[in-house]
Amino acid sequence: MSTMMTNSSLPERHIAVLAFPFASHAGLTLWLICRLATAAVDVTFSFYSTAKSIQYLLSSSPIPDNIKPCPVLDEYVFSENMEDIELFLKVGKECFKRAMKAAED
Repeated sequence: MSTMMTNSSLPERHIAVLAFPFASHAGLTLWLICRLATAAVDVTFSFYSTAKSIQYLLSSSPIPDNIKPCPVLDEYVFSENMEDIELFLKVGKECFKRAMKAAED
């Protein structure tokens, strides 16, 4: 969780959530974030997952305004086979780091 100062000198609460985009992990993670975001409307939640995963999840239901979808790994198209999972585990860490760094700037 990061804390940033706003113009009014009150800290802005921001939580970054990194979702594993395979099976039901991202959907269940987004469901939990939606519950938290509804209860904590003064907190911003950044939801990081693959572009394909985010597109699929957001097409099925609306999300609260304080959730910011953050697609990563656009250069890869994943399915759910073992090779794709291994590739995600190999490149995912650096891609998430780059996306989070870009969000901080």
